[in-house]
Amino acid sequence: VTYQAVTNNTGNYVFRDLADDTYSATVAKSGYKTTTAVSVVVNSGTIPVTQNFAMDQADGSIEGTVKDAAYAVLGGATVTVKNAAGTTTYGTDVSDATTGEYSIAVPPGSNYSVIASKTGYQTYTYTGVSVTSAAATYKHFVLTATPGTISGTVTDGDGVAVDNVTVAVTGTSLTATT
Repeated sequence: VTYQAVTNNTGNYVFRDLADDTYSATVAKSGYKTTTAVSVVVNSGTIPVTQNFAMDQADGSIEGTVKDAAYAVLGGATVTVKNAAGTTTYGTDVSDATTGEYSIAVPPGSNYSVIASKTGYQTYTYTGVSVTSAAATYKHFVLTATPGTISGTVTDGDGVAVDNVTVAVTGTSLTATT
């Protein structure tokens, strides 16, 4: 048998005339985490039982997709949610190889940073992201491939660095910063 009551405007509730028994009491409301108290013992002729509850807001989520510059799915990217200072990590997920999707549950609040990264691609960060209880906030990423690099040292036969040497690179698609 399940009995139900609804709290009043001050958060109070009461069940009267309960039989001697051990009960479980559960509180639930949309936007909050469900909480249960087990082994609430009621014995007639004793002091009434007080069972208080503190409800926490339900987590929200930050969700989205990760794609490359050609808008192709980019699986295996790491997406991390941190506080604005970067000192607390709330969650990390790896984008799905087939869909590029990720989802991270986080407490409701604002000023989160959401960072997407993958080897061979430039990291991208959203800042000031807000999350609402029991709702999804969507952040989609498009990561750009990291430009290729050739570097080295020019030395003489004795291993001494030689300065002012012109180094040329030949290829079919050249855009370079030196």
